[in-house]
Amino acid sequence: MQQESITLLEFQNRITKSIQKDDLKEVWIRCEITDFNNPNHVYIELTQTENNRMVAKQKAMIWANKKDFILNKFLTGTGTPLQKDIDVLIRVTAKNSPVHGISLDIIDIEPSFTVGKLQLKIQEIENALLAKGVFDKNKSFQVPEYFTNVAVLTPKGSAGEGDFKKEADLLEEVSLCKFTYFFATMQGLQAEDSISKQIAEINRAHAEQNFDALIIIRGGGAIADLSWLNNFKSANYICHSKLPVFCGLGHDRDISILCKVANLNLGTPSKCINFITKSNIKSIEIAKQNLLRLESQFINRRSQITSMAELSINQLRTMYLNNVQNAVTARENKHNTLYRTFKSGVINCKGMINKSNRSLNDTYSKSIARVITNTLRQENELEKMFNLSVKHRSARSIELKNTLDNLMKMAPVKLMEKIFTAQFRANQTSKQKINEAKLAKENKWQNLKNLFSNKVTKESSYAVTTQLSWQYTYSSFYKNIKALVKSMHDNIFMMQPKRVLEKGFALIRNPKGKVITKATQIQENDSILIEFQDNTLKAKIGNQDAKK
Repeated sequence: MQQESITLLEFQNRITKSIQKDDLKEVWIRCEITDFNNPNHVYIELTQTENNRMVAKQKAMIWANKKDFILNKFLTGTGTPLQKDIDVLIRVTAKNSPVHGISLDIIDIEPSFTVGKLQLKIQEIENALLAKGVFDKNKSFQVPEYFTNVAVLTPKGSAGEGDFKKEADLLEEVSLCKFTYFFATMQGLQAEDSISKQIAEINRAHAEQNFDALIIIRGGGAIADLSWLNNFKSANYICHSKLPVFCGLGHDRDISILCKVANLNLGTPSKCINFITKSNIKSIEIAKQNLLRLESQFINRRSQITSMAELSINQLRTMYLNNVQNAVTARENKHNTLYRTFKSGVINCKGMINKSNRSLNDTYSKSIARVITNTLRQENELEKMFNLSVKHRSARSIELKNTLDNLMKMAPVKLMEKIFTAQFRANQTSKQKINEAKLAKENKWQNLKNLFSNKVTKESSYAVTTQLSWQYTYSSFYKNIKALVKSMHDNIFMMQPKRVLEKGFALIRNPKGKVITKATQIQENDSILIEFQDNTLKAKIGNQDAKK
């Protein structure tokens, strides 16, 4: 069985007839703009969210003939252009197209609704912070008189950062203030977490870097952009911050909850850096005035001290001259004593050296004589031994010759030849023995000569070494005494009264010329003489403080 039906066009026409009823014409609705496209006509997507869940969605548009009126009205009423991500109150008329479906034509808008929604949200956050008792907590910080180290929280590369850095860089160049930059997103869904996270990070860094303040800045923008700053989490972090927070978020007319809970709301980034600059300049001027005042006090005090000092200079000068004179006299006496000691020591040293030289010469002469005597004795003994040996061998040769002569008379010719041969060999042997004896004598004589030479050299070396040792001891002693005398002479010369006065010291005497060494020797209204290098001045003691 076929169901009763109509065509799609007929169904669309029925929808159109229903929409054209009076209850769907020029209706005011509350919604949020989530998409905004403005080529010629303005195409908009409207949504409604409850508990972070979308419950309705509808397309709408502003026709070109209505666009200027609606957009200018919203801009004039809110100070920001109509755009996405803002709550609006709009007047719409529903219509249906068989091809494009149902849509809404926006014919009017109420700017005060958008502003009111922002203010309502700010008020809700403010009430929550007041209930926790932390709304004014950051305002309890005292504003620094001047700034040397500042933390800056800003969107990276924003126009507000650029305006701030123009003057901040100048302060850093002249070492008046250091700026540390932290970056956070300040628009969109990530703004709340990004700002809160960076404020917490700055407070952790504050423990190490000791910031004077936290400056939160961003460039000016649409009023809708301000809504991202109106969040409870970021405001609560500012309330619990460990250092004063200054805001320059670029809105003079409309302020966010961050500006309300901050220690100071300075409006714009430029005003923030101007505030720091003026504070530092004011502190410099105050320091300059204090310095001038201290300089004046110093000059006055120096004048008083100079006056007081001039009253006692003569006393000090006289006392010093007496001390110098006593020191010079003592030095001279000590110098004379040392000189006599030195002279006596030199004489004793010379006597000891002469005595040592005589002793060495005697020892050397005796050693030489002893060596010569021993050498001559050994030479005589050797000569006797040699002569005895020669005499013995000569007697033996004569005896052999006589024996041979006797044999020649008795033996035949052949026997005589043998005898001559034996005689020749005996003569050769005798000559060889005599030569060996001569060589032995010469060797022993050479050894005696070498022994004598070594003995003489050893005795001479010992004598020379001993003499040099005494000469070195005498020379060292003489040099030490000479250096001591020169040092005493230099010290005595440096302590002469004239040279002491040339160094800026002075002596203080009473009118009789006696040196004053103690303050108790001066009474009130006493006259004193202050002796300088080039002149002597007369002064009078005015009061008891002058002596102190």
